[in-house]
Amino acid sequence: MSDELRAAVESFKDEFYDASAGQAHLAAKESEARDVKRVFREIREKRDRGEDITDDVLRRLLPHTDSSYHRAEGYRVSTWPCIRKDVRGWFEGAGWKQPDEWPETARLLFEAIEGLVTGDLERWRRFLNSEYRRGFGTGFVSPILFCLDDGFPVINSKVVKTYRYCSVALGMEESVDAKLASYLENGEKVKNLVADLEPLGLDGLLAWDSFCHYLVTKGLDAGQMSLRKELEYGGWLFVARPDIFRWEEAFAEGAVEWTGSLGAYPQKLLRRSIRGGDRVFGYQAGPDYELVAELATDGDPYQTGRGSWAVRLVPVRRLPAAVSLAVLKAHDTLSELKFVKTPQLSISGITAEQIAAIDELSATPSLQTAISPVDELCASLRRAQYTTSAADVFEVLVSQAFELLGYEAERLGASGEPDVFVTARLGSDSYSAVVEAKTCQEDRTVGLGRVDYNSVADHQEAYTADYTLLVGPEFAGGKLVDRAVKGRVGMLTTEELISLLRSHREFPFSLRELQRLFEVGGPAAQVVSELKRVHAQHSAYLGLASTVVDTFEQYQRQQEASEPISSSSLYLLLLAGASREGTAPPVRSQIDEVLSLLANPIVGAVCEEVGGYVLVVSPSAAARRLDALRQALGSED
Repeated sequence: MSDELRAAVESFKDEFYDASAGQAHLAAKESEARDVKRVFREIREKRDRGEDITDDVLRRLLPHTDSSYHRAEGYRVSTWPCIRKDVRGWFEGAGWKQPDEWPETARLLFEAIEGLVTGDLERWRRFLNSEYRRGFGTGFVSPILFCLDDGFPVINSKVVKTYRYCSVALGMEESVDAKLASYLENGEKVKNLVADLEPLGLDGLLAWDSFCHYLVTKGLDAGQMSLRKELEYGGWLFVARPDIFRWEEAFAEGAVEWTGSLGAYPQKLLRRSIRGGDRVFGYQAGPDYELVAELATDGDPYQTGRGSWAVRLVPVRRLPAAVSLAVLKAHDTLSELKFVKTPQLSISGITAEQIAAIDELSATPSLQTAISPVDELCASLRRAQYTTSAADVFEVLVSQAFELLGYEAERLGASGEPDVFVTARLGSDSYSAVVEAKTCQEDRTVGLGRVDYNSVADHQEAYTADYTLLVGPEFAGGKLVDRAVKGRVGMLTTEELISLLRSHREFPFSLRELQRLFEVGGPAAQVVSELKRVHAQHSAYLGLASTVVDTFEQYQRQQEASEPISSSSLYLLLLAGASREGTAPPVRSQIDEVLSLLANPIVGAVCEEVGGYVLVVSPSAAARRLDALRQALGSED
């Protein structure tokens, strides 16, 4: 048994369990157990009378976070919170439930819990094998079971993390998960682990549960133990920049020596936290912006000849469906990824809950489609560009793509007419373009025989368009390009259009910025690269705004007494943070611009006072204010 684990338990007992905070925590759990037993009994009586129990199960039995909304609406607040919002809206929005399925879901869930407590496993299995169990993990059910019978251990994210740490410290290197189907098996593993920890003074499941709460939520002094981050992560997210490396290369070569993550933060993770056999998810940075593969660490990280830390990664699988950055940002659980909040990081951690969410989204692409219609359009464009027998479908999709980019787009396509006509409404600076959508077979390129430049010129003249543009799969070279350059006809590949759509989704281009696509004849690759650099600048401002607000939250709002933070002080704080995490240093002028935006009365997130600025709303409230502005300006393109 490691000295580190022994020290962790001793600190837990001294600083929490035997102290007033720990005793208050235990009292709250004991009070909740009494309430749950009473509520469960009332629901059972109501069920036995033949009355509907749906709202009682969803609102009074399931564990909710302690929020003003839940308290005002009469939801049961739990010391094991799992539900952060209205569970109906959450599940229906994720596509897990239809409104008419809730009565049967609530009934089967209640009977499953009742079955476990009374020893009737058939009712438990009936719920597990039904379509209604979708979306429910052990975090929903195990706190109820523990309150009804303290022989059933709670299994939530804190338990999963602490179990992993303790099992490694005990030389077992085992894990548990939050899947409902595995609860009984994992429950036995937890009870066995707790028995092994009894010699340290952890007596029973209640003490164990408090230990999990303390270790993950409260943490320990950094000087005593660098444990907290290790416990939070069940895997890792590695970011590949396409100009340096693509994950397909790992599959082609069978492995990759990951040596380029030299920042302080990723080096710390490689040195202290990442171990052989860990799960790794490969993210491909722009223009793809998506998780594409799962890999594993092939042995512990090692030191290179330069003294830096590196690790060997072996590919495990290509994800059944890539998960886009837009989906990560919109997802309740995945939006909390450290990478989403700090996209400059080349390595960051993923919790067990987040891994489960990634697995589900990847295995069920329809869940992603509901979140990101742009991804659906991109997938359709890729398919349709090679369907020569249905070129009209590709024309419609190209028209939709330009609409998403902010243009007025009309698909024409009849004989003697252009395929698509687009207009950028910019007042006296408005411009228009004729767009020809070209398909070809998958193993071919669009050649000179597929493009009638005379017709293209006629269409431009007939519609008095300012520009002309070809969109299609890879274009042949030679005379096709020569004539495009001579006639000032732009050539945009489908993949380039898709990359622009994805970038535009993250931060929209202006129609003035996109005008460059039409102004230069021939291949648009260089223009697209320029637009990507523009987009990177936009993204840097977004990331900086988020970092500024988070810094205010950390250093000002969370302290009982604090002074306003000046722009120069903020710069120094961000500079120190960038040095620690190996990210790009902040630019002082950009900080001033971000503060000016946040202090604008329309946003009102910070207020300028003598000596600096003060954050006057929470980060979530600042986001809602900006979202309200978005809705006021029009939420649809």
